[in-house]
Amino acid sequence: MNIGTKAAYATRTVFFLALHARDDRPARISEISEGTGVPANYLAHLLPELKKAGFARSRRGATGGYALARQASSISVAEVIEAMQGGCSETPCSAGEGGGGCPMVANCALEKLWRSLNEAQQKSLQAATFEDLVNQQLGAGRGSYTI
Repeated sequence: MNIGTKAAYATRTVFFLALHARDDRPARISEISEGTGVPANYLAHLLPELKKAGFARSRRGATGGYALARQASSISVAEVIEAMQGGCSETPCSAGEGGGGCPMVANCALEKLWRSLNEAQQKSLQAATFEDLVNQQLGAGRGSYTI
């Protein structure tokens, strides 16, 4: 599984927004940066992309900032990763037709293993919603999220 920096930062950011959805006020970039460890200047470019993808909404002004655009229960981790990088990178021999150039792909047990692993990974990421993650975080007695 290969999740790039952009997708990793996006999942952290959406998780932060989901955790703070009950605050009933948007979070400023500085708050998000402090809570997630994502640099503020990176967030300045990432948050508009999350907004365009339908995960975040913004409000201007002194009381402005960013918040979730949808319920956390309706956003899966897979959805955020796919929006930011087009999904998780597959292993070389299971990457589409032709097996990524591997001459053994036609009848190889490793290819079947990698494909099975990729399918299980995708299923897990699709099943995991940000509401599930928030509930796990809060259920573990960790009311705030800091990296």
